[in-house]
Amino acid sequence: MQNVAAFESFFKDSDIYFDKNVMDDGVIMFSLRDQTLTDTDGHGSIFVLFDPQDAYIDIHVYFAKISNPLKREAAYELLNELNASDRYTEFKMEDGNISANYSFPDLQASLTGRDIMDMVFLTFKSATTVYPKIMKLVWG
Repeated sequence: MQNVAAFESFFKDSDIYFDKNVMDDGVIMFSLRDQTLTDTDGHGSIFVLFDPQDAYIDIHVYFAKISNPLKREAAYELLNELNASDRYTEFKMEDGNISANYSFPDLQASLTGRDIMDMVFLTFKSATTVYPKIMKLVWG
């Protein structure tokens, strides 16, 4: 998994500190807590997943939680609107946790650590762009 090594090397050289975990199923997960996307419930995490059984790299940016079940329908409507207008990022809600997600092919030798980090930044930027809309719903 040379892309894992390239990604790990890039963020270490850039003084970016991700935690690294290997899951029971062999998936390698890097995670980072980000304070700029932390809502009142303490959400704001970035995950980058490399699955040796899959040909994709998955990025998940969790940035909000809809705790009030009465607001979840409105949240789904907003997420559908966002998904219809965003070219790359998919917005999801699972158990009230809202995330921005992006998956792309693990092209092995043709990807650099910088390429992967650019996709992380793209997903993060999508989350920060919609954050005010989501939080207006959460706080409203």
